[in-house]
Amino acid sequence: MIILVGVIDKDAWCKDNRKNLYVLDVNGLYRIPYPLGRAEALVDEDVMPTFTDDLNLNPQTQRITLGFDPGRKQILISVSNIQDGTNTNYIYDLVTQGFFPEKYPDDCSPYSLHFYNADEPEYRQLLVGCSDGYLRIFDDSAKNDDDGTAVPVAIDSYVLLGPTQIGRNVDTDGKTREFTFLTAGGAAGGSIGDSSDLDYEIFFADNAEEIIEMQEAAERDPLFEDTVSAPGRSYRETLKGSGVFMGVRIGNETAGETWGIERVTVEVDDAGRTKKL
Repeated sequence: MIILVGVIDKDAWCKDNRKNLYVLDVNGLYRIPYPLGRAEALVDEDVMPTFTDDLNLNPQTQRITLGFDPGRKQILISVSNIQDGTNTNYIYDLVTQGFFPEKYPDDCSPYSLHFYNADEPEYRQLLVGCSDGYLRIFDDSAKNDDDGTAVPVAIDSYVLLGPTQIGRNVDTDGKTREFTFLTAGGAAGGSIGDSSDLDYEIFFADNAEEIIEMQEAAERDPLFEDTVSAPGRSYRETLKGSGVFMGVRIGNETAGETWGIERVTVEVDDAGRTKKL
């Protein structure tokens, strides 16, 4: 099958360090292997059904840009509304082949992206030209965001682990007994800092779609929620919940803090057939 791909806007493309071409069109993100291979769909309506709806591409009202960051091995897809700065962004990770949504302050939304291949390694950065006229970079050591003011902006970041099927099959519930959270951090005297506190929320449902909807709701209502105090590394909690599927949302939205998780382990028992209404 031949895939016809058209670039949605003049800056909606970039190349990686192997000269592969990445193109954003109205149907999704595509890679054209170097030197001129057949276009490969990296994400489209089959892979991520709401991808093009979320971006709502319109070159007449938006700045649509792609940029490659070789240091992080990532493609940044940025779509910014010219009138008010509202923006929708995705990171495509070339290592994990995963997509991660991001949102930046409206007052300094991305308008252009360019990797500056400087002679000095510390200056080799993906430069982000912003709507307020400033050039910005991504700083891994920063614990707050920048919106062009002197007031630190908290970085709200989270990950959803799951949805995970904990029942033996779609007609059987699983019942959790104990959760263990292992926070990230370096050994004593090491150079890697420990994680700050992290918040968790745990959801149970009869299907995977419901887990996604529950954790994306404006007013989330998890069965369990609490804070893991860190450092402390390992945190064990008895939490008994049941369902066919489970999702664990972990994150932090406190200014001046950062977090990391190495793993979450769960002990699960068979709870019998699901009670359908």
